[in-house]
Amino acid sequence: MPINADGYLSHLKTFLDVRETRGKGNTPHYGQLCKAKEAISLAENEILLADTDETAQERLKAKLSFSGRVLGLRLDACQSPLFHFMNDDGKRPWAKRCDFVVFQAHQDRLKAYCIEFKKARTYIPAADVMMQLHAGEAWCLTLHKLLSAYSNKDTRLEVSKYVFTDCQNPDPDLDPENKYLKDYPDIRHYLFSDVDGMALEDLENDSQKVIV
Repeated sequence: MPINADGYLSHLKTFLDVRETRGKGNTPHYGQLCKAKEAISLAENEILLADTDETAQERLKAKLSFSGRVLGLRLDACQSPLFHFMNDDGKRPWAKRCDFVVFQAHQDRLKAYCIEFKKARTYIPAADVMMQLHAGEAWCLTLHKLLSAYSNKDTRLEVSKYVFTDCQNPDPDLDPENKYLKDYPDIRHYLFSDVDGMALEDLENDSQKVIV
């Protein structure tokens, strides 16, 4: 049964049983995208994606505004069986995950942004990024099919993939326009310094997977 984007997002929130945290103005932010103290200064239409690079011991962050409604997940930190429904030995393709998946319902469109953070000073580890984002995309596809089968609710879902880095010279790993990974042109690259403060819906990606 087709359902509008806002209705589907409400179903996602219920089915995923994601705990809420609250930011400024009692705004809900889902999935612990950042630490509670980091969310205190957020406006009602902002989310903060944050992760710690264990090697550099540095906190990586990207603050994004948004229109409509969002539901965000720190996918690689979720321990529910729904996120690990196949054998997870750390060696198989489905054991990998991207850092974040953010769902957005806006203008009756439902989008899923698969986002990977990389501390990549000298080069972008494109093969690793591809596997993690592919796994995030596959998780979105699987979740979409599961919910459709069990709830008889479905809608069009547009999935896009992004990697945010602080690479000082990303050009060798990017296409001629310095936007997409050269070897994986469905993955849009942004520097943390460029993406911080952008609107979620303004993230560019010309290669979306449409799931119906």
